[in-house]
Amino acid sequence: MLLSLLLGFAQAANCSYLVKQAGSAKGKNLIQVYEKLVACDKDTATTEFETFMKRANEIDTLSKLANVAVQADIFDPIWKLPGNLSDYTQRDELVRSFGQLCSDSPKIISFFQGAYIALNDNDFGNWDVGLKNCTSPDFATWLETSIKAPPQKSYSDKYNTILKVYTDQRRVESLDALAEAAIVGAENGPFNDILNAMDDAVKPGLGKKISPEDQSSFDEAMLKVAQAVPQKAQAVADRLISSGSNDAAAKLLPTLFADRLENGYFSYVGAALELADCEGEKTAVIHYNIIKESGKAWGVQSQAESQWSNWKPKLKKCTKEGDSWIALSTPDPTADSGEDWLKKVEKQYVDKGYKVSLKKEKTLTVN
Repeated sequence: MLLSLLLGFAQAANCSYLVKQAGSAKGKNLIQVYEKLVACDKDTATTEFETFMKRANEIDTLSKLANVAVQADIFDPIWKLPGNLSDYTQRDELVRSFGQLCSDSPKIISFFQGAYIALNDNDFGNWDVGLKNCTSPDFATWLETSIKAPPQKSYSDKYNTILKVYTDQRRVESLDALAEAAIVGAENGPFNDILNAMDDAVKPGLGKKISPEDQSSFDEAMLKVAQAVPQKAQAVADRLISSGSNDAAAKLLPTLFADRLENGYFSYVGAALELADCEGEKTAVIHYNIIKESGKAWGVQSQAESQWSNWKPKLKKCTKEGDSWIALSTPDPTADSGEDWLKKVEKQYVDKGYKVSLKKEKTLTVN
């Protein structure tokens, strides 16, 4: 043990002349001196990398110097290198060069993989431009495997970094892996961030609309998540509705509101507010009815808006407010005939100074 240690010191001393040469070397010569140091004593090459780094006046020289280190499995000082560059343009140029090298260098891929494990969130995030520019199939395979194994905590900067890289590279083709990741991370993982990535995977360019094919892939992936983790079905439904896919969201109604399905129908409340001034008194009549819907659509707002014109006004002799009645509906199927919802609507207008009455209308059934 002691002999081994003494030999190590002797080896470092024998190679120290190369460190001194770095003081006057630059460009190609600096890289050659560092290559000799790596071959002479890897441990010294690791601890003295900063000495060589400070002599690299050009980013191209620094990039090549760092690559020499990585090819020799000297990772630690290189992982932290971007954080030592105050010029963000130089930082991006350096890490981009690593990404562009990765297709021809398995060591660069190992370097990125190790960084994901070893670095803190901020230091790993400094390599994002390099990760984006790495298009090696082996790297893509590692990315997908890592995406499918999200950390069991609600937020992780490191995971979000690879999540964005993977989504940007694969776009709609990333949805299957993202759905698997969402299922794994449903309870304790970054579930919402994964759903955000699924949104981004199909987000159209500025001024464009999502294609029917991409929308269909998105709907299928989202429904796969909801079926596997029904406790998250509401979050999935919200995403589907936001994307304009109400029909897909409606498929989750039996999961979300199983206790409110009766004889094949969900019940909503539709309402239309007739507002008028009746001899100086602000007056409101809330016309309302039960709308029974067979579960093919999410919500019944359109039905609520289309039916009120068939109802007889109660305030004909008064001066009406506005050109039409105000149509409303319960956002979800009701379990109590909508009584609580109606009370809230009534209170809202009482608080505005209206004299309010209710008028029940005929039930509407929608198949």
